[in-house]
Amino acid sequence: MPKLHQSPLRHEVSRWFGADSGAQVSHFGRVYPGACRYVCVRAPLMAGSFSLTFFHHGRKDWRTYPPFGIGPSIVYSSVRAVLRLAIALWRYLEHGEIPDGAILKPRDVNMANA
Repeated sequence: MPKLHQSPLRHEVSRWFGADSGAQVSHFGRVYPGACRYVCVRAPLMAGSFSLTFFHHGRKDWRTYPPFGIGPSIVYSSVRAVLRLAIALWRYLEHGEIPDGAILKPRDVNMANA
């Protein structure tokens, strides 16, 4: 009987989860900045499930970490923080609303004269 072709991704999935784990692809796509492909694989456990994301590193190479330069980015959280800050500033200037958790400090006289 001829040996069935096993893709590099299938090989990695069986290596991490086991050949008879019942692991299935839960979602897949491309990482925006570098258009790197990824596949999220989930396997059932007794109490829930376990999932791993595999990233394509080039021809026949899938790993559990993104290629160099494609990793997690703080850009999205930074944009979100700047947007929240801008909205809070607008609310303060327009309506005098002070955001929850904000602390107003007294004005420094030395800085005002500089």
